[in-house]
Amino acid sequence: MAISISSRKLLTLIFLVGFVDLSLQILAGRMLTPYFGSSVYTWGSVIGVFMIILALGYYIGGHVSKKRFSHLVPLFLLSSVFFICVTVFSGQLVLEFIRELGISSQYAAIPSVLILFGPPSFLLALLTPLAVELLGTKRKGEASGSIFATGTIGSIFGAFGATFLLIPSFALETSFFILAGILLMSFFLLPSFRKNSVLFFIICVFVILSAIIVNTTQTADAELVYKTQTPYQQLEVRDEDGIRKLYLDGQTQSGMRLDAPYQHVYLYTRFFELPFLLKDEIIDVLFIGGGGFTGPRTFAARGMNVDVVELDPGVAKAAKEYFLIDDDMMNIVVDDGRYFLSGTDKQYDLIILDAYRKDRIPFHMATTEFYELIESRLVNDGIFLSNLIAYRDGEDSLFYRTMYYTLKETFPNTFAFETRKPNVLQNIELLAIKTNSSIGVEYFDTLSTMRHPYGYNIAKELSQQITAISNDDVVLLRDNKAPLDSLTSSIADAEFALS
Repeated sequence: MAISISSRKLLTLIFLVGFVDLSLQILAGRMLTPYFGSSVYTWGSVIGVFMIILALGYYIGGHVSKKRFSHLVPLFLLSSVFFICVTVFSGQLVLEFIRELGISSQYAAIPSVLILFGPPSFLLALLTPLAVELLGTKRKGEASGSIFATGTIGSIFGAFGATFLLIPSFALETSFFILAGILLMSFFLLPSFRKNSVLFFIICVFVILSAIIVNTTQTADAELVYKTQTPYQQLEVRDEDGIRKLYLDGQTQSGMRLDAPYQHVYLYTRFFELPFLLKDEIIDVLFIGGGGFTGPRTFAARGMNVDVVELDPGVAKAAKEYFLIDDDMMNIVVDDGRYFLSGTDKQYDLIILDAYRKDRIPFHMATTEFYELIESRLVNDGIFLSNLIAYRDGEDSLFYRTMYYTLKETFPNTFAFETRKPNVLQNIELLAIKTNSSIGVEYFDTLSTMRHPYGYNIAKELSQQITAISNDDVVLLRDNKAPLDSLTSSIADAEFALS
């Protein structure tokens, strides 16, 4: 038996369904990122699997509509609410299980999306062809056009709503419950809601109890200082053994000793001091990527003019509140690093790039065109230092060698320093000098026996080994071709400890 519903209410329902479905896609990507990275493989899997589910739902929904099963609309709607709540409860368990199966991160997102988001997305997709059938006052072509246009408009609002409202303002779990609540409210658009009032009441109780349980069963964590969902990632600040650490999507990014905040905690940030051995006077410094602001904080404390470009406003906020940073110490700009460089004429003595993560390499800040922009923003004897996470040797070293030779194309005087023993995934520091001087391997060999003016040992330069590495399979990264996702695919599944 078909249900009777006005055109306005039906279109409103389809608008809300489109809003929720597209929002689910974006939230799915955010849920998977801490487990499988945010590469094109993850997002491509999310979009592809959702499209498969939608196609299947449309097809089956079309056959259901022919059989006049439109009275099942309330059941499909409320069942999708149920499965969204189940996703909140089961998400972590499912993702951890799939990760433990050892599936490559290139493909692990596919079964994850299918299991967690397949049921609600499929049920929502069933509603579209049913709505076409219910909009029986118009010809089928006109009806389907109105339904799909309205659903698409809802998806547009869902994309912007999830991106600019839900993710920046709420925890991921809360965002899912908001979407479930929207679907619950849309239930009142159906004239048969009274007949299904018992089912509606049960689902409402389930959603409310789920929200209460999720928000009250968070385990007490004495180390957790602060936690939030930024527009780009999940951010946590923790105090562990006297060290305040910044975590982004579950990965340690930097640390600060609570009793000695201007000391370096991790070895790789000590390499930020290398330029002081190559240049007599460093006054103006630019950091691209703030993180826990270890480098900017120590440099500013020595009286240097420090500019920091940080993409994530949440990271900048956390630095000011928990890592002893204030506006009087340095100039913090919330922006994309390359966009900032393109819009400024200021030249720097030193530019440090610390915006790369293990499997998250902004391709537009790893190309020849970007390095040429860096070179143009350095003084004549300026220095560029880039922190890289990679394998230096072996079959997985192609990413490192590609990055090295791409940088060397613009800066002939480019050197690399490893921070741990060979053949492990580690921080590698690439140092490039804007000069045609005779500084080379011998100079760094001499420095390896010296001590840094601020008390840190200088590691031995590695360019002798670098020059022996083959570059036959290396393709220079350009703006129109930078396959970084494929180059870092082997790195994404490897264990990594901050050096």
